[in-house]
Amino acid sequence: MGKATVKNFDGGQADDGADVSARQINRLKRLYELSLLMSGDPMEVFSHAARMIGELLAVKVVCLSEIQGENLQFISVYAQGEIYTDAGSCPLAVTPCATVALSKDIRVIQNVAAQFPRAAFLQAHNAFSYCGFPALDNAGKVVAVTCLLDDRPHDFSEQDLELLRIVGQRIGMELERKRLDEQKEATLAALKASEQQNRLILDNAGDGIIILNEQGLIESFNRTAQK
Repeated sequence: MGKATVKNFDGGQADDGADVSARQINRLKRLYELSLLMSGDPMEVFSHAARMIGELLAVKVVCLSEIQGENLQFISVYAQGEIYTDAGSCPLAVTPCATVALSKDIRVIQNVAAQFPRAAFLQAHNAFSYCGFPALDNAGKVVAVTCLLDDRPHDFSEQDLELLRIVGQRIGMELERKRLDEQKEATLAALKASEQQNRLILDNAGDGIIILNEQGLIESFNRTAQK
């Protein structure tokens, strides 16, 4: 992925009252759009959040990364005005995201690629400024870090940081839902495999086997019992 060229939805104008109000209205509108994505694939929420951050804060790249063991898995990346999913991984420890996970708070770092030379994604995007914010699960554990990258110095206002905290809460909720869905799918797959194995054992048994439920009704039987 190359560096992104994105439209600055904040307008890039002087900070008079009208411009501030317009930016605030735009941010509230985009947050409302994010809030409408209440069901369906969590990946849609991640992609929408990454694009929203990139456009509202006019940064080149946004990497939304799930923490999986000792690695960062890039699950949604906004760059060049496009969204990329499942964009690879890297060791958490060599990245500035490790400081975000440790502190459970936002971290802003300038000249970041020089400070973290082993983080390949920083070098790939020629990153100078970095702003990372965490997403926590219900137990208060950091489960994801989203970082904003730019190839030039980039300042973030208190309003910017508050916006990122709100989005971080939503990302944490969606990751929790994503993991619960994955656990449910794994449980159903294991149950199906177990049922198939039991069916195979029953059908290959030499004796007739009939299984009754609590009401004494036949629930299952094997091929031998049919004869």
